Amino acid sequence: MKLQSFIVLLILFFVYRLWFSFSGTLSSGDWPYLYLENVKEFSWFPDSRFLWLAPYYQILTKIVVQYLGISLEIVERLLWFWPFLLLSIFSSYHLTKSWIGVLIYTTNTYILMVVSGGQMGIAMAYAIAPFILKKFMDFANSNFFLTQNKKIFKGSIILGLALAVLTMFDPRISYITMIAVTIYVLLNFKRNISNGLRFLLYTFLIPLGITVLVNFYWIIPLLRGNFPKEYQGLDNIKGFEFLSFADFSHTFGLLHPNWPENTFGKTYFMQPEFLLLPILAFSALLFKGTKNIYFFALLGLIGTFLAKGVNQPLGELNLWLFENFPGMSMFRDSSKFYLLIILNYSFLIPVTLEKLSKKIPFGKLLPIVFVLFWCILIRHALLGELGGTFKTRIVPEEYIELKQYIQAAPNSTVLWIPSRQRFGFSSNSHLGISALDILGNSDPLFIAKVISNDKDKAFYNRLKKMGVGYIVVPYDSEKELFIVDRSYSDSLRDEAVMELDKIAWLIRIPKFSKITVYRVQ
Repeated sequence: MKLQSFIVLLILFFVYRLWFSFSGTLSSGDWPYLYLENVKEFSWFPDSRFLWLAPYYQILTKIVVQYLGISLEIVERLLWFWPFLLLSIFSSYHLTKSWIGVLIYTTNTYILMVVSGGQMGIAMAYAIAPFILKKFMDFANSNFFLTQNKKIFKGSIILGLALAVLTMFDPRISYITMIAVTIYVLLNFKRNISNGLRFLLYTFLIPLGITVLVNFYWIIPLLRGNFPKEYQGLDNIKGFEFLSFADFSHTFGLLHPNWPENTFGKTYFMQPEFLLLPILAFSALLFKGTKNIYFFALLGLIGTFLAKGVNQPLGELNLWLFENFPGMSMFRDSSKFYLLIILNYSFLIPVTLEKLSKKIPFGKLLPIVFVLFWCILIRHALLGELGGTFKTRIVPEEYIELKQYIQAAPNSTVLWIPSRQRFGFSSNSHLGISALDILGNSDPLFIAKVISNDKDKAFYNRLKKMGVGYIVVPYDSEKELFIVDRSYSDSLRDEAVMELDKIAWLIRIPKFSKITVYRVQ
């Protein structure tokens, strides 16, 4: 066991090794970069822009960065990336009691793509989910009420606080976790019915009540419809159909459809070696065991079905659930149901390996063979081929110079074409807006032509009313903005700049070489 734990921890360190370097920021995908000025503008009250993450992301960051003087590059690791890794290890081991389970839970293709894309709210909720599930399973065990009578109330409070934190990071992951809890309770209904209201009070009412109270700051605005516009209308059917990237083979094999490049909308063929995972997991049903085996097998089947979205088989049923079942409209991106599959495989594969190791010659080598096989499956992570937050980034010097230049101007709004680059500065007094948000088009050449063909100066007058003093075509250091057929195109940027150079009321500022900056005359 000691050797197994050492090998697993070594693999984890190797996969996430760049997180332990302080050279640069991990900003990528949905994970933003903040300047000190941005942190200072954070309010002491939860801001609806940050949704349920506000207390942790907004207020705690303000305390640590602004008042304790710790750099953002350290803070993002200290508050997000390291806790995700540590909580995932602790939580998955708490549920599975297996280091193989820990390896599967912390390094599968789904969670690697989530953290690579900077979706750290989802990642933190994912890290806590196994701990919550195990605590609810303990409460659903009737023996717990008989042997732990004095600790029930205290345990219920702790469970409520943990569930509240999980919900604060991402209510959708909390919803999926409670689906798993409900299934477990129903499977053990006969055992728990004898405890009646007492079971209901300590297992559900107290924890859920605490969760609602702690998350009151975003639940009330949600009920009033006060969320930002960019988060409204996310429950539309077309979006659900479009984002159903995974098919049945991907979900059954625990393979994220965007693995390994994590390019949005670009799905990859099924890799047949991943199909060994469900074979190993569901083989646990062949051995005599506890009801937990059947419970996790059922979770895996439900997760496999829901995570594929509208794809066949029975995609119509998923569509019906999305439209009619309470809460399912939150899952425009159905891949979040991979959590149920991962819980299954993290629990059942170690069971199968343990049972087989006692029945076949040289069975004790099976865990090592599986670890080697797993390393082959996630070889892109081990070889350092993943992008996103698995690469550190240095803020280009010109963006720092641009920030200082903009700050020296009197309250000028900056229009970014096609949208603000992740290191582009924006503040309450020097707002950075995206042309994409104004024109609804991400093609920089189209945007440039709209501006250059503005014969009646309607667009020009619109910019003046908005207080736009500068127009910026960013230096796309991360190759995220000037994209043609999912590939970066430097010529697309050059064409947009050539078009803007024709406009008489735009004065190009020669101070910048990589970033193209115009002053609106």
